[in-house]
Amino acid sequence: MSELEFLSLTNKLPENFPEPEEQKPRRKKKKKKRSAAFGIFMLLWSSALIIAMYFGLRYFYDFLVDYESVYQASLPVHEIDRLMEYFKSNDMRTVYELLDEKPSFTEFETADSAVSYMKYMVVGKELDYKETENSNQESPEYIITADSYIIAKVSFAKAGTMLKYSFPTWKLKSLEFYTTALEGFTVKAPSNYQVCVNGKPLSDSYLTATDITISDKDLYFDPYCTIPKGSEYHGEGLYFKPEITVNDESGNPVDVEYDEAGDIYTAGFSKSAPDEEAMKDFAIQAVTDYAKYISHDLPEGSIDHYFAPDNIYLYYIEHNGGRQFYSKHGHVDFKNVEVRDFISYTDDMYYCEVYLEQWMQMNRGSAEPEVVPTDGRFYFVKINGKWKISGIEYGE
Repeated sequence: MSELEFLSLTNKLPENFPEPEEQKPRRKKKKKKRSAAFGIFMLLWSSALIIAMYFGLRYFYDFLVDYESVYQASLPVHEIDRLMEYFKSNDMRTVYELLDEKPSFTEFETADSAVSYMKYMVVGKELDYKETENSNQESPEYIITADSYIIAKVSFAKAGTMLKYSFPTWKLKSLEFYTTALEGFTVKAPSNYQVCVNGKPLSDSYLTATDITISDKDLYFDPYCTIPKGSEYHGEGLYFKPEITVNDESGNPVDVEYDEAGDIYTAGFSKSAPDEEAMKDFAIQAVTDYAKYISHDLPEGSIDHYFAPDNIYLYYIEHNGGRQFYSKHGHVDFKNVEVRDFISYTDDMYYCEVYLEQWMQMNRGSAEPEVVPTDGRFYFVKINGKWKISGIEYGE
């Protein structure tokens, strides 16, 4: 028998002896206290863990962002993008200085010519680049295009300095620009004249032919003399069409004609001479007397002294049908006399075109004068120190 049962039987329980049912609530309170403490511990532990995880993930995220940023900065594509800015801004002088091998140019052009040609190749074009098949991680290589036409090739190499995380930096390894100098020149000029290309005299190294015909007017000097022959010069390797100038023996510029179909420059003979004014005056007088003779204002034989001996053109004039049946007239005035062309072939040969008008008072009762124009195209040779007519070129 237990003590409790014994006391119950004797009905002598102590006054302060707890009742059995009062013991249960006291046990529950102790359990609740232990649970609350554990919950606080868990809350604090979880908070600390969350905070630690937050900072850990934040550190890892910052690391990834920085790693990606450095990686992107280390890509060679940024170097080609920086280089392309020179192309897009047409700063071809800088591109020229970066080239491993500078474009070649002839003695008639300069480095500025090559730079100008490079500018011409990119201005107004759509510029782009792409990686080549030979490109690799150690040596990235790109081609640069202008309107899909390849104009340059560039490659890069790793530089000596490194970025964080051992990422490389890059430097320009090589840059090529594909310039092609396609222009050239072919010049024909009298052999004793000086030919210049872009202001620089041509040497005999450019001579490709001699004894060529420059003028087809020999028949007007035959049989007294012949027009001097010419020379032909040729050169290539220019970036732009050249400026061709030709000077005569006295250093005076002469006209140069360009045949676009044949791409040939031909220099004519000089438009000036030391005695130019006297030669023109003689031509004006000769054409004036010729016009008077045709209109019967000069007698037979009055112009013979102008012509070279045994000249066939004098025979043509004397047997000119227009002269034989020329209308009778009164007073004649000569007006609007001018020299329209002058060519000095040599000191002893020249050509002069003289235009004049004869204002004739006709014997047909009209008060208004009749205007008769004459366009005299005469060729002259010097014989025994005096100028003589060798030929006359008649218009159609």
